[in-house]
Amino acid sequence: FPSHDRWAVELGFKFKVQKSSGALSGKRICITGELSIKRSEMERLIREAGGMVGSTVSKETDFLLTNEVDSNSSKFKKAKDLGVAIITEGEFSKFFDHSKKK
Repeated sequence: FPSHDRWAVELGFKFKVQKSSGALSGKRICITGELSIKRSEMERLIREAGGMVGSTVSKETDFLLTNEVDSNSSKFKKAKDLGVAIITEGEFSKFFDHSKKK
């Protein structure tokens, strides 16, 4: 652990090490709208694949995951304004199909 975190470890805090590899390694993903599975399940899949889930869209967001083609939601509008890639669940699933072929 970095020296600035050592005090927390000495006090008994435990750190969970996230996977740094996977189909979504290092990618930041924000979710909006209805999905075919529970949002918590989708968030778990993203994290297991090395991705990070954000609650808001920012310039650091890599993808906005939604099944909506066009939306009036603030996340959708901000993603369009910032040029963030907007992907559907179908497009999202290709990340996993591609990683299995390697």
